[in-house]
Amino acid sequence: MKKLRSNLKKEEIALTKGYMKWYRVVENELRLFINEKALNDNNELLNKIYWKENRAELCVNGYDYSVNFYEKFKDYSLKVFVKSDIGALYSEYEVESWGVNERAIEVKFK
Repeated sequence: MKKLRSNLKKEEIALTKGYMKWYRVVENELRLFINEKALNDNNELLNKIYWKENRAELCVNGYDYSVNFYEKFKDYSLKVFVKSDIGALYSEYEVESWGVNERAIEVKFK
């Protein structure tokens, strides 16, 4: 996976302080804020990053949500920012493509 930038604060990426959502649209660009360690209500990982395969699955097991989210934002260019845990800063990774698979939103990285 090609890392473009690192040590980024969410407010720098979102262009506002105190932004709480996991995504933000800025000038026809969809920016995703991904926490690798985030858990769903069943204590399972919400987002899975397959570093060796250059891909990620986001909102795992939320298929209906994933489809609706993708349909709403599919025409935007995508930027993905990942942090390893709650206290960490974000790193930006270069996106090749994105869509929906049978389980989640799937992002393929360069």
